[in-house]
Amino acid sequence: MNRRDELKQMYKEVQPQAGVYQIKNTINGKVLIGSTMNLKSLNGKRMELQLGTMMNKTLQHEWNEYGEQAFEIEVLEGRGLCVSFDVGSSFFPW
Repeated sequence: MNRRDELKQMYKEVQPQAGVYQIKNTINGKVLIGSTMNLKSLNGKRMELQLGTMMNKTLQHEWNEYGEQAFEIEVLEGRGLCVSFDVGSSFFPW
């Protein structure tokens, strides 16, 4: 097997990790709790906020107002795909 085939096989064997995360405004304490089937996609949430394309307009407004340094993105729980999560987000109190 050549190197390319080995890398393809390794990619196929890697399981995405599902989990629960939070985006917290450290200035006013507001927290967004969300879940994802792939925790690696959290970089995409940060990018949405940086580009101004976040669907949650209140969160986007506060990101623009306070700046990126006022927010923490943290994984609360991570599991393998064998665990069932409701994919979506809950907003408290956004």
